[in-house]
Amino acid sequence: MKRRLFQLIWGLCLALLFLLAGTDLLIKEEKKPVYQVSVLLESASTNGWTQFQQGMDLAARQYNLDVSYVTLFDEQQPEEQITLLQREVDNGAKGVVLTTQNEALLSRLVSYAQSDIQLVSFGNQVSSPRLKASIQPNWSTVGRSLSASVISQQGTQKQIDFVYTRTNQVSTELIAKRLEEIFTGAGMSFQRLRLNQVDEAQTLMQGLAQEENHVVITAELSLLEACGQYASAAVPVYGLGWSDKVWQLLEAGSITGVVVTDSFAGGFQTGEWLYQLLSGKTLEEKKSDLPFVMVTKDTMYQDQAAQVLFPIT
Repeated sequence: MKRRLFQLIWGLCLALLFLLAGTDLLIKEEKKPVYQVSVLLESASTNGWTQFQQGMDLAARQYNLDVSYVTLFDEQQPEEQITLLQREVDNGAKGVVLTTQNEALLSRLVSYAQSDIQLVSFGNQVSSPRLKASIQPNWSTVGRSLSASVISQQGTQKQIDFVYTRTNQVSTELIAKRLEEIFTGAGMSFQRLRLNQVDEAQTLMQGLAQEENHVVITAELSLLEACGQYASAAVPVYGLGWSDKVWQLLEAGSITGVVVTDSFAGGFQTGEWLYQLLSGKTLEEKKSDLPFVMVTKDTMYQDQAAQVLFPIT
């Protein structure tokens, strides 16, 4: 009788402990806050943003961020970002990453956002107390590295054609200016060629191939892909940016060399900044230079380049 009573009491104790544990009354776990942030990509797709997303996603796991990636409906209408910014804030975003390369538009976005929204920028910056932090390449250093690669591989007798479609793009203007200084300083001919649209790249590349003394450089990913697609051995193609298509064209030899920024590090840094801002911590730094590597077919799988191109998360 005593044994059965003991078993009954013991069973009731176990059941009570189970209920207490299930209702967090016995061991109460500390709930970590979730920080909702959005990334406004200045693109109609996530093409070229894989490494950035991987870095941001790593920061999200480490700092408990809920990240949304927002793309444009139409790349020809970058002003859409103003509407998208308001939509994301209305949906609960407390922090936003701005990626536009248009300095005037970046200024408008910064001034338009509500004062309690934490803003950081990737790839561009403006002087405003509303923009809490920014990370971008040092374009002067990028230009020096790119031009050195071109001269070492092609010599100084080539015509340099800097091809672009977009105007008011900070990266395009800064890199073009730096390249022009370096190439003309080396006694080379440098010209800017503006296309109305990316589809014109095929006609351009076919025309330049007839002259056999040109090197094409572009700072736009879509143009790099298009020029590489229609390149020939007669016209080497260099540029800035990385995507699966650029990877394929570089391996095939259709693209000769590319500057690739460490977008993985940049994505993680912007995520970490937003966590610090949203959790009330003090930022250790407010501006940072985005690292980069110069990549060719022969160097793309070497350690320094591979760590940037193929980050392991």
